[in-house]
Order: sequence, then structure tokens, then C-alpha cells
Amino acid sequence: MPTTTKPLTTKERQLVQAAHQAALAKLKTSTHPVKRMCLLEELKDWCALLGYPVPIHSKN
Repeated sequence: MPTTTKPLTTKERQLVQAAHQAALAKLKTSTHPVKRMCLLEELKDWCALLGYPVPIHSKN
């Protein structure tokens, strides 16, 4: 049975966008490979919730 998710409320969307921005900021300053992997996974989740394209792993 397919699962459907309800659209985010304005408040939920603001919270998810804030978490997305925080994860992006951490990713830009992190050099530890495992930490970067975890942050990329977190970003994928936030992007999925927001309907953003999924980030592609790249070196700074």
C-alpha cells in the first residue's frame, strides 16, 4: 500500500529549511570524511522533505 505524506505546514517548512541551512553550513566547514558522509545523508533527507534536488558529493 503506497504511503502518502501530507504537505508540510508553514512552521514545519521553516524548521526543515533551518535544519537544511545548518547542515549545509556544517558541510562547508567539515573536513572529516565520516562526518561529511553523515551530513550528506542528513541533507538528502531535508532535501526530500523540501522537494529540493539531492546534493551531489563534491570536494571543496
